[in-house]
Amino acid sequence: MQQRSIVKPVRFLTRKRVHPTSMKKINVRRAVQVVSPPVTAALKLLKEQAGHTCDASFAHVGPTVVFMDTMYRWFTLMDVSNCTQHDYQNNPDCKQYESEDDERLGWLET
Repeated sequence: MQQRSIVKPVRFLTRKRVHPTSMKKINVRRAVQVVSPPVTAALKLLKEQAGHTCDASFAHVGPTVVFMDTMYRWFTLMDVSNCTQHDYQNNPDCKQYESEDDERLGWLET
């Protein structure tokens, strides 16, 4: 996607991350980076520019972006690797669950 571009919207998006080998498929960090907000923001920009400054096929990435946003939020909600990351990332979705009635769990049911 970015190979022939002068400006690369997402610096870490490489062929190895988009098409992993069987040994790389277990790397969760890379999977999260592929569906991260910088990638979805780049896809949204390419969707807006479809047919003008980039390939017209980007006009139909809307459902893919919604799926990627959903997967990123799911990964964020399920990440229990660091109990204090919500403080320094300023992201309430990273906070530990304190009760079974947490509103973030309701999002998972929809």
